[in-house]
Amino acid sequence: LATSTVTLANGGVALPALASPAPVASTATANRNTRTTPIPTWRLAGGVEFPTLGLNTAGLTADEAERAFRNALSAGISHVEFHPGVERDGLARVLQ
Repeated sequence: LATSTVTLANGGVALPALASPAPVASTATANRNTRTTPIPTWRLAGGVEFPTLGLNTAGLTADEAERAFRNALSAGISHVEFHPGVERDGLARVLQ
């Protein structure tokens, strides 16, 4: 599989992303200083598009998780996995 890069709006931190030949459900726009990069998806049964790139907040503080989640959302990343630790409080602040 080919790779592309999703650049987040937090000062240029980049995450690798898999390039997918399948249709893409969403487009990531990091900020006005970066290019737009599609977030690849897998087509699930019933036609649901599931993103192949997600955010995992394991080991982050609540503040770090909040910042990471806000940046992920601004980059078009819609899949987030979190653990029942303090990082859930950071995600909750974004979702309020």
